[in-house]
Amino acid sequence: IVAGVRGVYYPRMLDLPAKLDLYAGLTLGVSFFRYSVDYPDEIKNSPGFVDDFSDSYIDPYIAGFIGAKYLFTPTFTGFAELGYDIAGLKVGISVGL
Repeated sequence: IVAGVRGVYYPRMLDLPAKLDLYAGLTLGVSFFRYSVDYPDEIKNSPGFVDDFSDSYIDPYIAGFIGAKYLFTPTFTGFAELGYDIAGLKVGISVGL
């Protein structure tokens, strides 16, 4: 789980079509991670088996990205983002009401 804030910069000095926005951003936050391994009984009963394994940690989270969005209508937008964020590549749509 990642909790944080995301800031985006839109460079307005570029001469782009009115419906196209390019942007770059940064996400700052905290990453919460927890996992465990529960081995089957046949492994647990084998000689030399120590114990099930589990761990958890909390780390700072910093991620950068670049993206583009295109306004098909004032309430329907398509976007794509590339970078080190939740996913290396994100593609999607936004619908406003």
